[in-house]
Amino acid sequence: MNKEEDLSVRACRLYEELRRASLDDSILLREDDWKRIEGEVKVLWPDLGRKIYECGVYLSDIELRICWMARMHIPPKGMSTILKRTKAAISLARSRLYEKMTGTKGNGQMFDEFIRQL
Repeated sequence: MNKEEDLSVRACRLYEELRRASLDDSILLREDDWKRIEGEVKVLWPDLGRKIYECGVYLSDIELRICWMARMHIPPKGMSTILKRTKAAISLARSRLYEKMTGTKGNGQMFDEFIRQL
């Protein structure tokens, strides 16, 4: 297996893990799970963290996790299940993140598009 195939397999596994968690609210991701996910994100998208921080903002752990999940195309409802927040709270967070990172008002969909381009 070459490096590109390996990264593709890793991305699929990570997405599948988060998708399962997004469909089952009894699954609780612990801090060690998030550390492992962070490690995978760093392998899959090595520049993502740097590009986020180049926006010149501080992000909480929850905000970073929203960024990671948006990058992986996890829908807002799935994010809300994984993070144990309401869908409205996730939508508001995505809008605020867009404004925080770009300096302009926007919505959750604009945030998703922005983060996927980083």
